[in-house]
Amino acid sequence: MGLLDGRNALVFGVANDHSLAWGIAKVFHDEGAEVGFSSVESLIDRRVRPLADSIGSTFVEPCDVGDDAQISRVFDRSAKSSMARSPTRHAKASLSPSTSRRIR
Repeated sequence: MGLLDGRNALVFGVANDHSLAWGIAKVFHDEGAEVGFSSVESLIDRRVRPLADSIGSTFVEPCDVGDDAQISRVFDRSAKSSMARSPTRHAKASLSPSTSRRIR
């Protein structure tokens, strides 16, 4: 019995099999959660969907986390899918070098 049996996790920001978000998604899955994914649209078919398929995930949606409307759309779609029960959500975003310089 895993720590997350019966829970759902929606993970944003998976870029490839070396990304922190993918590592978190794998741990969620290993602990029994059903995992859904969201990432930038350009990575979905080439990188994210194969990773999702490898753990049996069927929820994969594009999302630009810099756009609140897109984030809301992903949450709305997850609520209408099998991801609706017992949500556990993880969001990972990084700043571009130019954004980091402006914040400092």
